[in-house]
Amino acid sequence: MKIFLPVVLVLTLLSCKKGTDYATLPFPSRSNENPVASLAFTQGQPSSAFNLAASSTDYPTEYGLEFTVSKKGNLYALGLNVPDTGKYILSLWDVDKQSLLLRDSVHYVLSNGFLYIDFGPGDKEVELVPAKKYMASVFMSRSPAGAPPRYYTLFQPGIEKWVPFTQKHVTVLGCFFTKTDAPAYPDVQVLHQDVLNGLVDIGYYATEY
Repeated sequence: MKIFLPVVLVLTLLSCKKGTDYATLPFPSRSNENPVASLAFTQGQPSSAFNLAASSTDYPTEYGLEFTVSKKGNLYALGLNVPDTGKYILSLWDVDKQSLLLRDSVHYVLSNGFLYIDFGPGDKEVELVPAKKYMASVFMSRSPAGAPPRYYTLFQPGIEKWVPFTQKHVTVLGCFFTKTDAPAYPDVQVLHQDVLNGLVDIGYYATEY
């Protein structure tokens, strides 16, 4: 398992000359898409257009982000941005079947920014089908001291509805949750279309053009 901090990474096709032969990376080159981080953050800092507010819930909760992609591609990472350090469980779900596709845990160590689990090195990337609905989610458990779990709310001041939104090939459809003692599919939609709660993000790259 590889953990990395994102900015937006751009990998270009490289070539190296050896005699008269050239070697290039396989086409297409990987173009990383992190829709929530790209929407709200630059270099790990909140942009002027969006605000983060730390909130608390009275019960352990799973927060999910429902999304689709417009091009066939791979989900290569799951990420999170939360108020407190500690161990968190991230999941990817098939929305139609409410079935688990991928799950892993990560120790969040940042004070403000997204941390991602990269599934590429372990050959655990998941191929995504265009127009199919997926859910990425994070489980917020109580602290060891028994304190209520805290989470971030991301909102755009003065805008009543900005969900759904599209970043390049990814469309975020909305935010979901469920109160649960253990990781579970978040099946209750947050009806406020001016916020995202959690926060969870994905890493995706298209494989068709």
